Amino acid sequence: MQRSLIEKNERLLTIQTVEVKIANAKKYDLQDSYTIKQAEELLVKELNLVINKDLETIFTNKELIIKLLENKVMKINKKNYTFQVKEMYFFTSLQIVLEMKLA
Repeated sequence: MQRSLIEKNERLLTIQTVEVKIANAKKYDLQDSYTIKQAEELLVKELNLVINKDLETIFTNKELIIKLLENKVMKINKKNYTFQVKEMYFFTSLQIVLEMKLA
């Protein structure tokens, strides 16, 4: 009984928020926190499609999320950057830590 209740509750969990953090911006002398925050917010907007989706589905399709982020090219201060997913945490909040690279 307890086990089936736990499994049912796990199926009902959904992603409520998405958080993206660029971990190595200082490496590229991007110390303007406003610029980095804008870049992080643009990446979050790319991932808004996961909001209110069930956790199991999102976790199962995490490779698609990784490809979406790693194929993204973003222009910041006249230079193009790509991203590599370093960490990804799933619960009611999807948390992603990225490292950026010059494209």
